Amino acid sequence: MTWMDDQLRADLQNGFIDSSRPAGALGPEILTNRQGNTIFNEIKNELRTCTHFKMAVAFITPAVLVPIKSIMMDLAQKGVGGELLTGTYLQFNSPKVFAELMKIPNLKVRLTEEVGFHQKGYWFDHQDYETLIIGSANLTMDALLKNAEWCLKVSSKHQGAVVQQFAAEFGDQWQAAVQLNAAWLTAYQKGWQAPVLNSASQTSHSDQVMPNAMQKAACKRIEALRQAGEKRALVISATGTGKTYLAAFAVQSAKPNRVLVVAHREQLLLKARASFQKIIGGQDQDYGFFTSQQTPGTARYVFATVQTLARHLDQIGPADFDYVIIDEVHHAGAASYQKIINWLQPRFLLGLTATPDRTDDFNVYALFNYQLAYEIRLQEALSERMLCPFQFVGVSDYVWQGQTVSEKTPLKHLIQPERVDWIIKVADYYGHDGDVLHGLIFCSRTKEAQELAMLLTQKGYPAQALTGQDSAAKREQAVARLQAGELVYLITVDVFNEGIDIPCVNQVIMLRDTQSAIIFLQQLGRGLRKAPGKQFLTVIDFIGNYQHNYLIPQALTDDHSHQRSRALQTLRAEPTLGISTISFTRLAYERILASVEKAQLTGMSLLKSEFSQLKQRLGRTPLMADFQRAGILDESIFAEKFKTYPRFLQKMGETVNLNLQTEPVLQFLTEELANGKRQHELILLAMLTKQSTITVADYQTQLHQNGCWVDDATLASVKRVLTLEYYLTKGKIGSRIRYGNQPLIIMAGQQIQLHPQIQNYLRDAEFRLFWNDAIETGRLQAQKYDQKQPLTLNQRYTRMDAVKLLNNAQYMVPNGIGGYYFMGETGILFVTYHHSNTRAAIDFDNQFRSRTQLSFYSKTNRTLNSRDAEKLLNPNASLHLFVKNSDEQDQSQFVYLGLCQVMPGSAHEFLQKGTNKPIFGVELLLKHPVDQALYLAWQNEGAAHQFYQENS
Repeated sequence: MTWMDDQLRADLQNGFIDSSRPAGALGPEILTNRQGNTIFNEIKNELRTCTHFKMAVAFITPAVLVPIKSIMMDLAQKGVGGELLTGTYLQFNSPKVFAELMKIPNLKVRLTEEVGFHQKGYWFDHQDYETLIIGSANLTMDALLKNAEWCLKVSSKHQGAVVQQFAAEFGDQWQAAVQLNAAWLTAYQKGWQAPVLNSASQTSHSDQVMPNAMQKAACKRIEALRQAGEKRALVISATGTGKTYLAAFAVQSAKPNRVLVVAHREQLLLKARASFQKIIGGQDQDYGFFTSQQTPGTARYVFATVQTLARHLDQIGPADFDYVIIDEVHHAGAASYQKIINWLQPRFLLGLTATPDRTDDFNVYALFNYQLAYEIRLQEALSERMLCPFQFVGVSDYVWQGQTVSEKTPLKHLIQPERVDWIIKVADYYGHDGDVLHGLIFCSRTKEAQELAMLLTQKGYPAQALTGQDSAAKREQAVARLQAGELVYLITVDVFNEGIDIPCVNQVIMLRDTQSAIIFLQQLGRGLRKAPGKQFLTVIDFIGNYQHNYLIPQALTDDHSHQRSRALQTLRAEPTLGISTISFTRLAYERILASVEKAQLTGMSLLKSEFSQLKQRLGRTPLMADFQRAGILDESIFAEKFKTYPRFLQKMGETVNLNLQTEPVLQFLTEELANGKRQHELILLAMLTKQSTITVADYQTQLHQNGCWVDDATLASVKRVLTLEYYLTKGKIGSRIRYGNQPLIIMAGQQIQLHPQIQNYLRDAEFRLFWNDAIETGRLQAQKYDQKQPLTLNQRYTRMDAVKLLNNAQYMVPNGIGGYYFMGETGILFVTYHHSNTRAAIDFDNQFRSRTQLSFYSKTNRTLNSRDAEKLLNPNASLHLFVKNSDEQDQSQFVYLGLCQVMPGSAHEFLQKGTNKPIFGVELLLKHPVDQALYLAWQNEGAAHQFYQENS
């Protein structure tokens, strides 16, 4: 009997006989799209690790095939393929689906003619065993990501009855089915009619536009500001989220006498007028244009271009309009905008923009008195389905003579026929929604755009290059040709980053280094506007050896924290945004990974840029808490890189008077408390700042009111930390580590007092400002943590964090903690996870056997009779598990996975290879399953590196 037999036997015992028995990775499991889990992730993982697959599904949508194709491309390089059995039940599957399936070379497709074919089954061969996923989920984005679906996942040996039954059933239907080919598709296409969906949204009031939840919230905030007497307000709304509708709803609420809407292009004004009349209603004569050919007369709602208005301001009075709306207001630094804004004197001025942060030093926030009414971010808009979903694929750029495209690649190599052929091949493979391709290509150089347009046209893909030198009329003409299908691609450098509306765009190709997250999102946004019949946008990013590849995961998730761990998590987990997906082929993945690991995410130029933009937004010098509210620069950056926030401000060029006497206090607050991992100390200091002496009972009441756990051990720990007793150097009474000798509090009996010296420090206004800021920052950070218990699942902690939060009596340095540390019957286990598919590694390294079981090994030279084993095997021990991946660059941070226990009878002792020293191992059973995305990311990490080494 093999180890696989043992594993399956144990897993089946757990799944079907006794749930209290330990389970491994092969145990039966119900898959759902709940609590952060998705069926999509499970199927992706099975595909990536299998040696063969079979799928039988009734319904398929084109969108789901884009990320599937990314995996298929990698599998093809490994010689792995499979079969897909589907059909034409209810004619749900469009001809487009079958055309896209035919592009996948390592996928054989057959069509069953069986009436009522409605199956949903997935089979994956893993050499030693096979896995089945059978249930309700079709191969569609909604089914795999959002719908309430149930699927049963089971594993079996090849000779198991269940997989043999599946194989027999699949084989019978496969033999009876017809092969998908061009002739079959032609015949199907001629007789196919799109199914009519029974949807309430398609009945009665289909032409009535109602505000969505975000638009309602924005209008409510705008109206509140107006009622409060504010004269101006700014709304930041991602491209395609309906800024014009939002403005119309705001006007509908305000009921002004006359309204002026200002935009920079007549085409936008025409659409704005139609939107306003659709929302507000009224007669045609209520709406008028002020352009070079038209004057508005007495119209109540007037639409004007910036250019015309600036030239003819003498024709209107400053108070003619009591409500003025300016679109794309980030351009308001221009002389024409300034002339208009300085002339008009409305009761209320509303500015709309998708890109407020500028590089031209113009402060749009100051223009609106720093009244930011509302901000609709890209991720929120996607979740609310305000935008068209996108399927992003990061692929490898062309490799020429062993060299991949980089910033330094000569132009002649960028436009060589082989690279153009590669671009065409990849773009065709991943495809696009709909029958007609409407594509945008962003490249790095004007000459490259021009040459690519010529070469693509020669190869049957009519394309036109547009540059900054082209007139607005030429651009509009080119856009019209793209919309009409006369052009397949518009190719540009940065011309279409903003201010252009082409809803039909269904494919965006990026052929350049991502030097700015803002520009990346602007270019992505060109294709996110909804259009009739448009279901999704395909985004293909050709990733070369670019210096700024690290920006891609940040840009996709709009992450401004500058934390390497977050960028790595995005890269590994490939998160979904609503039903939008992110996928990377393995070679592209490794290129981005290398860039992330090399990147100076907290380099001074990046920090100064974030600081400058936030300062513009606030109209004052930001405090540390301001960064946390804005989701910019995680607090850990200030602690690790600068020790105190005043030192960060000095580096930003701000004038700060640092007091060397008080600086250790601010360093203590910043490094130890402002991370918010425990709120108890922060609550106490906030109370004592207002009232220098309080009672223990009052303090406990505040803890309860703030949802914090309270016990004697924690209260004692808080006292040791704030008196700095916790930081006493072992054996050296009176000397302390790092934070000097100034206690923050005095506790006597039932009284708690702010130390008189701290009270004296607080008389200084600047110290008080930074003291309060650190406390407020910590309170904001604390919202990420479950304050009802010492540690929060899936959050990151250092060894010192864990020891302190579990109420150790004394500060510990990492070397004193090691791989595990015991405080009485409380054990803290720190695991560096090395994933490998080899049996040898499973025998001698820390390995997850499933989301609830981890093989754990002791330090070297430990036997089952050692003190370490006695502590670990104590049945009363409370064991806390922390894990980090082996390639984490920040080796100090571990993810907390919760409590665990040693599986009875799993302890075993052996001699470590290479040293012949004793070591023992146990199986740990986790109380909570590891987060699905985290687990799959860790499991796939080893396979990704191995694949890269073999194919790079």
